[in-house]
Amino acid sequence: IAVSVLLRALPADPAARGWIPLAAGVAMAEAIAEQLPTHDVAVKWPNDVLVDGRKICGILAEATTDAVVLGAGVNTAMTAEQLPVPSASSFAALGAVADDDLLLSSYLERLDGLLSALTVTENAVVSGLHGAVSARCATLGQTVRVSLPAGRSLEGVATAIDPDGRLLVESEGLQHAISAGDVVHVRPAGS
Repeated sequence: IAVSVLLRALPADPAARGWIPLAAGVAMAEAIAEQLPTHDVAVKWPNDVLVDGRKICGILAEATTDAVVLGAGVNTAMTAEQLPVPSASSFAALGAVADDDLLLSSYLERLDGLLSALTVTENAVVSGLHGAVSARCATLGQTVRVSLPAGRSLEGVATAIDPDGRLLVESEGLQHAISAGDVVHVRPAGS
């Protein structure tokens, strides 16, 4: 399933807008979990949904001055052999048949609820989104490697999500706030 959502009614506070992709991740994770109740469904910061540690959905956000387009792609019918990489998953690979209509309606209802309640005050997201993202975030507590601009990288432990939705990574005794970058969960040798 591929879906794009155009958001024109954006939060007035620009600080709240950084939470939009995270809200989309939580909304999609909850919609997927509804259909895969025996599996572990989580969000990999900032924009992937994982089932049992494998990517089932990617989410991208493109912003203009007055709108945000959220694009999401969910692997539903692809067999294990058709998946592009070994770290991917799908409903079919898990032995499940996705109810596409229910998946889309659940996603949109949850997304609407999370975004409608989104408000940010000084140093706090007051909608409950911070807690929902933190609870669903598989990245927290993991050793991660972050690819940064200009070919730089950072490796450390993802410790929290800050009030601006940035991933906090502790490396060599310092906390780094990551607002963008490709995050890879580093698996220990032999696992």
